[in-house]
Amino acid sequence: MNESRSEDFCRLMALIRPCAMCGIPEPSYPIVSGRLGARVMSVGQSPGVVECREGRPFAGTAGATLFSWLAEAGIPEDTFRAGAYMTSVTKCYPAPDKAGRRETPRDIEMRNCARYLVSELRIIEPAVILAIGKLAIERLLGPAKLESVVGRAIVRRYHSFDALVIPLPHPSGRSTWQYMGENKRLLEMAIRLVARHAGPLV
Repeated sequence: MNESRSEDFCRLMALIRPCAMCGIPEPSYPIVSGRLGARVMSVGQSPGVVECREGRPFAGTAGATLFSWLAEAGIPEDTFRAGAYMTSVTKCYPAPDKAGRRETPRDIEMRNCARYLVSELRIIEPAVILAIGKLAIERLLGPAKLESVVGRAIVRRYHSFDALVIPLPHPSGRSTWQYMGENKRLLEMAIRLVARHAGPLV
């Protein structure tokens, strides 16, 4: 493995893990997981309260749904966690909004974290990216309706490498998209794409 990339990765982790740039109240701290050399990267929206408690991505109910999809693709949770690099658009549990909800990152959080995702892509150079949820999909592919991208594998160039992006709906229990009309079929198509393209690389 390139020594320079290894040094870049260590420096990046040293920046991300203690980051408190947004001043978000507890419980909140940056959460990413994985290793340099991973060929599959997952990008979600942001950690939640369960992720803060357990210190790992997708540890709550949304994670249970996500890993059930991956199991359908033939990828056990332990295998995915050990082999993939798992990150998100914003690295911390979002700050509360005016109603006290901590669901969607603020614009300032997304701006502050944008540099981290750019660096993660540049250093990891994943072959396959699972873009999980609308926020991650839009960050990686640009504005798009879920119906137009879920069920597709889309090649995008990041820095000096090409990656295959497989969009997935957000697995949160609050999202009903995957149960509506033809969307269930689109999700099934996406899971088959994960099995074909991500499974052999994890």
